Amino acid sequence: MQISNMREFIALSEIGNYQIASEKLFISQSTLSKHIKEMENILGGKLFNRLPRKIELTELGNIFLPYARKMVSTEDNCLSIISSYMKKIEKTIRIGMISHSKEEKITRLLIDFQTNYKNFSINIIYQESETLFQMLKNDSVDFILIREKKSIKNNEYDRLNFYNDELTAYACSTNKFAKNTFLNLIKLKNEALLFSEESSLSYIFGTQACRNAGFEPNIFFKGNRIQTMNYVRQDLGIALMLGNGLTDNLESDIVSIPIIPKISIPVNFLYKKNILNCAQKKFLSFLVKYLSTNRLKNE
Repeated sequence: MQISNMREFIALSEIGNYQIASEKLFISQSTLSKHIKEMENILGGKLFNRLPRKIELTELGNIFLPYARKMVSTEDNCLSIISSYMKKIEKTIRIGMISHSKEEKITRLLIDFQTNYKNFSINIIYQESETLFQMLKNDSVDFILIREKKSIKNNEYDRLNFYNDELTAYACSTNKFAKNTFLNLIKLKNEALLFSEESSLSYIFGTQACRNAGFEPNIFFKGNRIQTMNYVRQDLGIALMLGNGLTDNLESDIVSIPIIPKISIPVNFLYKKNILNCAQKKFLSFLVKYLSTNRLKNE
């Protein structure tokens, strides 16, 4: 039974006249009669008695009326809640990012955006790169900020470079290399090296960089970043990791040492080309201008 037919039934019960009710409902009298007849067929009895100058509800009509009003009210409430939710969604920018993005850079960007666009809100979601790609594909997020080993050629996505992450050495403050202002990888040929998990870009980039420098890395440990940095703290080896996200928040007993020659990987904002809603367009426009302005400042 259609809710629209129930609305017509309620209007007819209140007005008591087919012609006047059909005019107020902007439908023909025959259409209104047809819809009432359809409801009567479903319910199994007459809803109205026809009198000389008006109509009135039958006993069945009186029984059905409060339920019809309740169902119509439920639909109205549902649509109202959904409408409010959609308006909120249209003013929310959902950004997925790797958990070790450079916090200072992204925080400054988001603060500047919120300062300029107070009516929009930002929802940050931290996940690993593979999960973020899937979320972007499924429209669970609007933008993702990830490291890209190489730009994926996909007509569905566009990208903006946010910054470049660099392979960095991390050593205990008492380590013999701790006071170096930079470190050539060949110096680590005979050192115990610590890495993130094999699936991580830090591991892939780090081990490949060692091989490019002419030696096979002496891997003492590979695991998550917290474990790796704990081993660094105990001076059990030197960690090689993509470092911009870590360098900002080092404790005093760990130092970061830039690697030369520089080995970098882009950290990009990716987004679908068919961006439609207002919030996404505003953020993209702001992001393009923000990156352009800040690059000019740094040149």
